[in-house]
Amino acid sequence: MLDEVASVDQVRTVLVAPPGCAFVVAGRNTLIGLGGASCNEVVGLASDEALALLETLIGAARVAAERRAAEALVSRCAGHPLAVRALGARLAARPDWGLEPALRHLREVPEPRMRDALLSDANSTPLERAYRRLSPEQAPVIRSGAEFDGPWIPVGAAAVPGGMRPRIPSARRPLPSS
Repeated sequence: MLDEVASVDQVRTVLVAPPGCAFVVAGRNTLIGLGGASCNEVVGLASDEALALLETLIGAARVAAERRAAEALVSRCAGHPLAVRALGARLAARPDWGLEPALRHLREVPEPRMRDALLSDANSTPLERAYRRLSPEQAPVIRSGAEFDGPWIPVGAAAVPGGMRPRIPSARRPLPSS
């Protein structure tokens, strides 16, 4: 299974398999140029399915309490399961947010842009999302890790880009040799 494939070139080299094997390649765009492939379009969720997914993510009681707002929210996701999941994840992480205020907030954003934002957030890796939340002082420390080619980064080297002085505790007794 290869998911979130953007182009045929991205997968062409890995689609080599012995006879009798098959691949499922999924992407947002039709991947023209894969010999022997059959394309199947996955349709979006129906509104009742999208609402059921939102209930699973944030709780049936919360959806029932603000049913109209919940229906309008999933409608804004236009049947995209990833957009509903991203929306549900945001609401689940903020149980004090009402659905109506969330809907008012989303109505301020043009619908295609809102869906793109939800989808890009749903498809980003946890590392990407964590990196975006770093402060301007923390980000250079993480970026400096790309300069090292080994399995570890010296503490002093990682601390310098952030303007920190490494504090390495001194050993009270020698470490045993192996």
